[in-house]
Amino acid sequence: MDEKSLTLHFGLEEGQNADLEVVASAAVKWVEVMRAAAREIDPDATFRVELVDVQTGSLKFNGILDWLEDQISQLDDGAGRHWRVKKLAIALAVFAVVSGGPTYNYYFGENPQTQLSREDRVRIDSLIEALNGNPEFEEKKREFYQELERDSSISEVGVSEGRDMPPAIRVPRNRFSEGGGLWAIERDTPRRTTYEVLDVTLVRPTLMPAKRAWTFSAEGRGEFSATMRDEAFLQALEHDHVQERLRVGIQMQIRLRIDEEQVNGEWRIKHGGRSVVQVLEPQVNQ
Repeated sequence: MDEKSLTLHFGLEEGQNADLEVVASAAVKWVEVMRAAAREIDPDATFRVELVDVQTGSLKFNGILDWLEDQISQLDDGAGRHWRVKKLAIALAVFAVVSGGPTYNYYFGENPQTQLSREDRVRIDSLIEALNGNPEFEEKKREFYQELERDSSISEVGVSEGRDMPPAIRVPRNRFSEGGGLWAIERDTPRRTTYEVLDVTLVRPTLMPAKRAWTFSAEGRGEFSATMRDEAFLQALEHDHVQERLRVGIQMQIRLRIDEEQVNGEWRIKHGGRSVVQVLEPQVNQ
């Protein structure tokens, strides 16, 4: 089993052919919602897709989630399990038309294809919960299901962990309208956003002109990751306009955004809830 592979399945009504324009558009929407989910669950992840197969009664597209840490270094033997947990969380978040409760158990149950430890199941549910309320993800997800509703020949949509495996999750046509947003679940979880200026030491940059996670350390906090969202700094980085050279112990001053939500009366930082909105030091050349 490929720890990074997910295959999108379109089921078709017997004797009918899908509208190619709708299928192509839905596949594009799937890529968009998968990328939105991946950015929230792991900002270092990228997602690419390819047409796998066209058979009577079904269409399949294969998607690959690439993890930046896989490209940087080979992790220990637990790396495959680590990636698979994130992959299943992303897949479930996209295909669970309604949320709330133990999503893993509801959709997978005792499916032998997807059995994981209790710890991993809880981790998957927590990652899915982190996506709830993400406006980009929710909008892309609604667009995906709304596109599917346009073609009555599409009987179901599903996802599997590999191109040769049957779908582990199936959403029948009569539930597309739920995913399309006819019934929205209101959330009443208290949330807050705070900002602070921090002096930090750079531990691991992501040297790409993209909004990816960087790792820093700060006195009294230890190491933490935050998504780099300072557009001006990213552009300066791309054009070698940052007044700093690559070395050990680079000191930076950043304006950090922290998104929190209240859980059991306590404020907790959301998964992926730290982001750098402005780099104050080092300065960039104009």
